[in-house]
Amino acid sequence: MKQTPRAASFASAVAVIALAVSGTVVSTQTAKLGAGDTATGDAFGLAVAVAGTTAVAGAQSHAGHGAVYVFTKSASSWHEQAELKGTDTSAGDSFGSSVAVSGSTIVVGAPNHHSGRTTGAAYIFTRTGTKWTQQFEDRASNAGEAVAIDGTTVAIGSAKSAGTGIGSIDIFVRSGTSWTHQATLKSGVLNDGFGNAISLSGNELAVAANASGSVIGHVYVYGRAGKTWHRQATLTGGDTASTDDFAQSVAISGTTVIAGAPLHANGDGAAYVFVKGAHGWSQQARLTESSPIAGDMFGWAVGISGSEAIAGAYQRGGTGAAFTFLRSGTVWSHDKTEHATGSVIGDEVGWSVAQSASTSVVGAPSASNGAGTAYIFLG
Repeated sequence: MKQTPRAASFASAVAVIALAVSGTVVSTQTAKLGAGDTATGDAFGLAVAVAGTTAVAGAQSHAGHGAVYVFTKSASSWHEQAELKGTDTSAGDSFGSSVAVSGSTIVVGAPNHHSGRTTGAAYIFTRTGTKWTQQFEDRASNAGEAVAIDGTTVAIGSAKSAGTGIGSIDIFVRSGTSWTHQATLKSGVLNDGFGNAISLSGNELAVAANASGSVIGHVYVYGRAGKTWHRQATLTGGDTASTDDFAQSVAISGTTVIAGAPLHANGDGAAYVFVKGAHGWSQQARLTESSPIAGDMFGWAVGISGSEAIAGAYQRGGTGAAFTFLRSGTVWSHDKTEHATGSVIGDEVGWSVAQSASTSVVGAPSASNGAGTAYIFLG
């Protein structure tokens, strides 16, 4: 997907964290999410998100145009609350290929949406009581390839903006019930995949630019002052190579960024943690498995909340799995391995992941002959 400018490489003071696969704690699966109307090929769980007691799963092929399902937790049980669809979606839109949630607001990407000469859309839904309604739609070329939200700020990514090969991020902010465009961010580099994954945390935005093996990928970090966004850093792993698929995934929480490189070390995979300090951003850790198998694809998906991080390895053991890590001080250690109960070869558990406090959501879009499912784990 991308080519990028020279980036700062942080190789010093890096902790390498190894997963102890044998003898480690296996996380307790507390729920298996599915929708009552999904069918073979829907790919439920291709994208997942979680915030507090609300979990979201996208099924981009449902009924041809896609759907997003909302689940809420009551006591110790998770229940489907709503099925979301865009007011103007049609066959082939891929509605639900990207999702994000913050409080009672959900943003959904439909990068193949067709409306006249425009392709791509992102939709914003808000909840009143238990009812979800569409509040806003942004249409732009390939908009919705990636989406992110925190509070009243939404970021909508397109790695192939307007067919130019130059990716872009459009940022919108809400006042009352109205959404206003605040900024457009671009790397300015042709075919660098800028915007293939994005994540928001307060006034910080992390943007992945993944070149799909042509050059080393990068993560751009932006900060907002007032209404102005400026680039703070360009990050890459201290030992990454062009074949590592660095920046396939990215997540940010506060002043910590995690980025996945699923092809690192011949497909064993790795995830890199960066932190913001008094003198800027630097690499804090590289998370890996201690006994990986080539092709695990560890880091294909990542999530972070505070000092807890998660990485998906959708090829692990043939079924896929996810792994959580905890930070103590500046040291990251493997916490739990998340294997889905009843999963079988080819389910692709860990294709998507999300983290909120100690709650993990792990998507398996190929489960049940492609109908898909998602799992909830608690730390």
